[in-house]
Amino acid sequence: MIASASIPGVYPAVMIEAESGGRRFQEMHSDGGSTSQVLILPQAILASTNPLVPAKRQSVDFHVIVNNALIPEFATTRNRTLSVIARAYSILLKSQTQSELAILYNYAKLTGARFHLATIDAQVPYSMLDPYNASYMQAVYDLGHAGLAAGTLWKDSPVFADRRL
Repeated sequence: MIASASIPGVYPAVMIEAESGGRRFQEMHSDGGSTSQVLILPQAILASTNPLVPAKRQSVDFHVIVNNALIPEFATTRNRTLSVIARAYSILLKSQTQSELAILYNYAKLTGARFHLATIDAQVPYSMLDPYNASYMQAVYDLGHAGLAAGTLWKDSPVFADRRL
């Protein structure tokens, strides 16, 4: 769990004891979001032109919770190296997440699975340098709680723009 919260460049990676070919060593681990934002099925299955469909029909639901807003978020960025890197990384993660959700959604449609997505549906001020900020976490919790109470938390398709537009 500590490694999964270890944002590259912000927090140090976690060293985990490993063994391969009879040799023991330490392997470096950090946030898995560096490689994939949504891991439900291997990419080879999701990208296949012949999707893997079970021989016996099963009831399958994909529930995905994204701790990010997928809607466009306006922000100004100071012309300083670290500020530009942080903003670019944030945009890259959002774009990667959107792509992976679109692929998973299309896979669900092809295979008859149901797709459910919960995201942060509002622009909430956030700093990559302070991801555990109590005010931010409370605001996100309140949004989720309100969405759950109103029955609007789970979407049945990815939404990448403000629906009011």
